[in-house]
Amino acid sequence: MAAQDNRSVERLLLHFRPALDKLAESLSSLPEFTNAPYDTDDLFLLRYLLSGSVSPTNPSSSSNLEELPPLPTPEALKKAEGTVRQAVAFRAQNAGWMAPARSPMGVAPHSDKLAKHLVGSHHGYAKDESPIYVVRSAHTSAKQLWSTGATVEQVTEWATFRKEALFWKCDEITRRTGRITKCIYVIDLKGGSIVQDIRGGRAFG
Repeated sequence: MAAQDNRSVERLLLHFRPALDKLAESLSSLPEFTNAPYDTDDLFLLRYLLSGSVSPTNPSSSSNLEELPPLPTPEALKKAEGTVRQAVAFRAQNAGWMAPARSPMGVAPHSDKLAKHLVGSHHGYAKDESPIYVVRSAHTSAKQLWSTGATVEQVTEWATFRKEALFWKCDEITRRTGRITKCIYVIDLKGGSIVQDIRGGRAFG
């Protein structure tokens, strides 16, 4: 790893230290944060800060791979706090079906009904270990999906679980390698259609 790699966790934690301290203090009285059954440490908070600033993994953000993202403005820091509050509260409220996503063996809810109609899965890793997730539109049948009696809520839970599993996979790789890791999400439209059932739009956002 290059000494000045802008994806270096050590370097980013040092760079964002004042903002991380403020963010942690603002969340210190939130039970869902302080008592969460997963790490809500500086690295956890760093990932939320980065999602609201210029990404160190986005090639278009800078041509200089040593350049660090800008420090968050007070408004951006407040936004990050709100996002963390919503995220930890949602995980706590839906722990029954979301918690298994932290395990490599976790199975998304309603998979027995939905999985064969929603063709999206983990397809290996890039050279930097970023997980690659591919959705193949041509093999996803909205008509067959809804004919099973699936509800928008069930599809939303299934999709949310898959994203949550990727979140924690990226977390594991980040902690192991010492470099910020993000998922590469590919939507393969070959042979598919961009026309979407309104229920699918509601379920997938």
